[in-house]
Amino acid sequence: MRKGIALSNLKKFREAIKDFNKIITDNPRNYHAYYQKGRALFDSGNTSEAIDAYDRTLELEPGFAEARFHKGIALMELSRTEEAILEFDPTLLKQILSLQLHNITVALV
Repeated sequence: MRKGIALSNLKKFREAIKDFNKIITDNPRNYHAYYQKGRALFDSGNTSEAIDAYDRTLELEPGFAEARFHKGIALMELSRTEEAILEFDPTLLKQILSLQLHNITVALV
């Protein structure tokens, strides 16, 4: 993993992605490798593919906040603002929706 991160830091994204893919092939449940692959993809301009990598990261580790945050950034890059907002703070969104539902219920009573 360190090699791929170092390659990303040197902006050698294609080589970094190959390294992360090898790690993923060896351990398909390595959510951190998917996350780092997403970062390298995003930094290399492959935003849609980065979102796919972040999605896989979050399938494997739903609570990985950094992946959720970077997915939101990638969605913003593609002007998918509404989706991005959901990624930035889903807990707050759930609280808002719950409050709205409560207000609707109170209004109906």
